[in-house]
Amino acid sequence: MSSYYSNLRCRKCGFSAPEEEFTSGRCPQCNARVRKPGRTLGVGWGCAGLILTLIFPILAIIPCLLAALKGDDKSTKVMGWVGFGLNLAVLAALLVVGLRGYVYRLSPAGKLDTAARATCTGTPIPDASAYTAGPGIHPIYIVHLDTTQDSISKKEYPEGWWAGSTEAVQLVACITNDTKLVETCHYVPGGRIERFQYMASLQVIVAGSGEVIHTVALSGSNPAKCPSSATFGENSDSNTIYGSQVTTGQILNSLVSIVNP
Repeated sequence: MSSYYSNLRCRKCGFSAPEEEFTSGRCPQCNARVRKPGRTLGVGWGCAGLILTLIFPILAIIPCLLAALKGDDKSTKVMGWVGFGLNLAVLAALLVVGLRGYVYRLSPAGKLDTAARATCTGTPIPDASAYTAGPGIHPIYIVHLDTTQDSISKKEYPEGWWAGSTEAVQLVACITNDTKLVETCHYVPGGRIERFQYMASLQVIVAGSGEVIHTVALSGSNPAKCPSSATFGENSDSNTIYGSQVTTGQILNSLVSIVNP
């Protein structure tokens, strides 16, 4: 993977000869001092650096840098610099993502998200705004407890609903997504199709006390009917049909009587 120069070259006069002819470290033609070249790396190092970059990003940054700085030809150096640049790009991307996550956790919205999720499991928010049932908007934070459906973004909340901090929030809505088997259709000579409907269980909790004040079950659309005939693969004797998920509009409509009575 590595190679060495067998000849030395005088930078002053250009004379090149085996190392043995450069007695006392001087050029036999012009008597200029000649330094022995350092260890150089062959094209194998450049290839290895690029391969490592694809398989183990960041870990390959040192081999790539060595190939770029000490490569014995242009191809090795180019591959080394390309690999080094790719590794730096991956490292920068990871730093940006990690930094954004860290900054978010320290922000009022990040702290609210963490506290609201804890409220869904029984831990109230000590500095939450007091809640008294009645007219007016009661700021709420909606939490999806799993990743079946994306969380509701701030811009999707009706005006005045969004609780942007633990000090402003009065209510926490905790949503658990699930599916329900609606029907199983059997086919001859074998095989079946299962129809599933998405479901969502929603609980509204008083942020400061942990009291559950509202519970509702929401359903997505019904799945399509089973076809009159179906074809199944060699390695599978079943297929599934799903309806659409519970929408953000359904969730918000179910909260109107509590958040903005």
